[in-house]
Amino acid sequence: PLVLVSCDEGQLLRAAGHLVTDLGVPAIVGPNTSQDTLDVSNKVTIASGTLVMSPTAVASSIADLLDENLTWQMVPTDVQRAPLMRAEINALEQPLRTARGRKTLKLAVIYRDDALGQGTRVGLNSLMFNGAALSDPMNLGTNVHILPYQPNQTGQVAMVESTLKFAPDIIVLAGTAEAITQVLVPVERGWTGPAGSRPEYLLIDSLKGPELIDAVTGNPELRRRIRGTGAKSAMRSLSVNEACRVSYATRHPNEAANLFGMGSAYDATYAVAYGIAALRGRSISGRSISQVLPLLGRGGTEIELQSSKVLSAFRHLTEATPVTIIGTSAPLVWDEHGAILGGTIELWCISEASGRPSYDSSGITYDLQLGRTDGVYVQCP
Repeated sequence: PLVLVSCDEGQLLRAAGHLVTDLGVPAIVGPNTSQDTLDVSNKVTIASGTLVMSPTAVASSIADLLDENLTWQMVPTDVQRAPLMRAEINALEQPLRTARGRKTLKLAVIYRDDALGQGTRVGLNSLMFNGAALSDPMNLGTNVHILPYQPNQTGQVAMVESTLKFAPDIIVLAGTAEAITQVLVPVERGWTGPAGSRPEYLLIDSLKGPELIDAVTGNPELRRRIRGTGAKSAMRSLSVNEACRVSYATRHPNEAANLFGMGSAYDATYAVAYGIAALRGRSISGRSISQVLPLLGRGGTEIELQSSKVLSAFRHLTEATPVTIIGTSAPLVWDEHGAILGGTIELWCISEASGRPSYDSSGITYDLQLGRTDGVYVQCP
């Protein structure tokens, strides 16, 4: 059986324990955040031999778990995303210096103080800003403020006040929905600087949700100052991703079909099902599924993750025919630590049509395998 779990932080370990101990499930799709994935793995699932496939956890520290190969990731890690984020901060610098008539700029890195945010912060350690290393005295503590926040704290009043006093030109924001409602929105509401002094925002794709859409609705000026890095479907995966979105939109016409994690949750569900098929009648357990998951990307016939291809996939897997399963963002190929290989990172922005904002691509992509950036930033309309 496959069980998908959605719990708040306080319920998470009890829910995972119930699934593992009382129901005896071999696999769990989730949790959604990096810290929750680490906690569930370390405190519940590794000891029980249960497979965990997180659709959205990005912390590279997950790959370092002593987990008997039981915890897997479906999206590129924060380390894989960092080069594009650093490059975009540098790309923002010169236009801002010219527009604001200053030789130096101010940067605030505001991050959720857990595995998710810490990974993004560490990925920025090698950033050059104002022509100097981030740790240079002219930057760190002077023109660069690095500000952690506790995700379980109700409200971030001190964080917001500190940010408003510092008045950064660029804000990197790494967290989940609370970073929008408790940081970005209050900062924008409380800004008292002159026209044209408001910050440019660079986000990560865990913030790519309905809260951000609500924040920019009716505010095109803010919408144009927001961009972010996130996973994008590789060329070979475009048709799979489109089929997934169309299927979801058909069933849920009033909901967005392109939110962060939807495609990777779809991929994870299929991956577990196909892993069970690849066992070819052997005992089903988290350990046995983890042992056959590499078979989904060993070469041979390419099979797209679509409902019309399920029978074909099952036949190939039960006959031990080499296959490569094509997911919504990339082929289902992992390294020896359960981190997804390949794929594409993009710089996204927010467009607007008929008065309703939606997430869109800026035109800049970063190929993980080639380590190459392509395209030119085009502001979303």
